[in-house]
Amino acid sequence: MLDPSSRLVDFATIKQHPFFEGIDWDSIHMRPVPFEEVFPVDQRRNDLAMLIHTTQKVPLNDNRSDTFLQRESRGEIIHSGHLKKTNRIFIKKQRFFTLANDGEVKYYLDGRFFRGSFWLTKDTECVKTSKTTFEVRIPARTYFLVDIEGNQSNIDIWVEKILMVIQSL
Repeated sequence: MLDPSSRLVDFATIKQHPFFEGIDWDSIHMRPVPFEEVFPVDQRRNDLAMLIHTTQKVPLNDNRSDTFLQRESRGEIIHSGHLKKTNRIFIKKQRFFTLANDGEVKYYLDGRFFRGSFWLTKDTECVKTSKTTFEVRIPARTYFLVDIEGNQSNIDIWVEKILMVIQSL
């Protein structure tokens, strides 16, 4: 598609391309958005956490064999709250986290938009690295988490609850 004369330039032509065959363009706006769960903001934090953790998931339509991605949580939330999730280049993103007693940890943007999850296993390590930070090391990666208010006791509670879940698995 380097040749500008062979590019699809208008929306009508794009919609008629064989790649998009079978798409009902008149009703596409009514289809649910995959992998995005939206929740009302005005609920109390515990109610929101329970609503988030018990909502039905959109099924994965691929051939992934990762059992952690395909596993459905049946656990009860034992802890929730806001933390900053730090990536490799140390950009901190505030997320609302929920921890279930079956080992699933979910995180959301603005407490409403599902952004990801991971499962704790017997091989998971949870280590407090400073007064306000801790790491959750699962086999696939390490999550660097920071308390948004710099509250040391909040980090202690998170580490204690995560270790309790790991021991119960």
